[in-house]
Amino acid sequence: MALPILPIVAIVALAALAGGRRKKDAPDAGKELEGEQSGTPDLPSVGDDRPWEKDEKKPPPHTGDTEQYEQVMGRLHAKHLPEGMKPPPNFGDNDVWVSDDCKAWAIGGNFLPSHIDNVQTTYIQIAQDLLALEDEGTNALVVGSHPSEWDARTLTEFAGVAKPNPGMVWVRANLPEGCRDLVPDPGNYPGWFAYNAAWDDFAQARPALSELVTILATYADREMGEVWWDGGWADTEEFFWDGIPVTAGEEFDHRDVIRSTLEDLPDESDGDVANEAYQRLRDFGGQCPEVIDPNNPDHGYCKYLWLHLRDLAGFYRQG
Repeated sequence: MALPILPIVAIVALAALAGGRRKKDAPDAGKELEGEQSGTPDLPSVGDDRPWEKDEKKPPPHTGDTEQYEQVMGRLHAKHLPEGMKPPPNFGDNDVWVSDDCKAWAIGGNFLPSHIDNVQTTYIQIAQDLLALEDEGTNALVVGSHPSEWDARTLTEFAGVAKPNPGMVWVRANLPEGCRDLVPDPGNYPGWFAYNAAWDDFAQARPALSELVTILATYADREMGEVWWDGGWADTEEFFWDGIPVTAGEEFDHRDVIRSTLEDLPDESDGDVANEAYQRLRDFGGQCPEVIDPNNPDHGYCKYLWLHLRDLAGFYRQG
């Protein structure tokens, strides 16, 4: 089962795990979040800088430099151009182009890095607008979850408050309206599995468009996620399970690895899914032993972690 926009990016879950920030304190297994938070950090900010400025390099030709069209076409980031299809003459390195029938597309060689500031400020503006609502559940969703998760209905702790994924908002803004309408809207589906099934159907019916959206969403989710991590929300926002703090970043890692494990092992029991997810967490720097001794007090955190992973697997199956 292929994951949708967030999920497509989240399939790289284990890469995210490698950079996750986990605390050694153990959450109690199987407990619902109590909704307590240690306070909302300041909204992250991002500067308007470009990669070539950091490297003191001169930017490539600007958008619409028709005199260098062939050079622009020779350094595309990615493309799907059936015979006879190509971008218009004013296509430049900083552009993305999609044909009217949504079957051909090209991403300029500098399109993604030239839009870092736009991607990240899109996330910040969406987060700022939602926080301004001063709704407790929405605030918890914004601060306590990775931006890539919002629209996939994958947040068991935030049931009922899912919002459009900021990365998807940015992707849609870069698609022609007719193509935009073909991409599954998570708001039309009751849960995670239904949304993923719709994405499978879409990817089979529109493989070229789904590939483009995947590339754009992967980039947007990664760059927006960097703001969430580096802005401090992942580290400083804490949930409390029976009084024991767990950071938002830890919980993102747990959700992320369970989703990817369920995709790989859809027919396995919740316990078997938890076993595999537990090992994946260990492989990416976890301190738990391969085999948990429930009678060993030093293994308490690891026992709680396994039970929590099993519970998460059950939650997502219900979706």
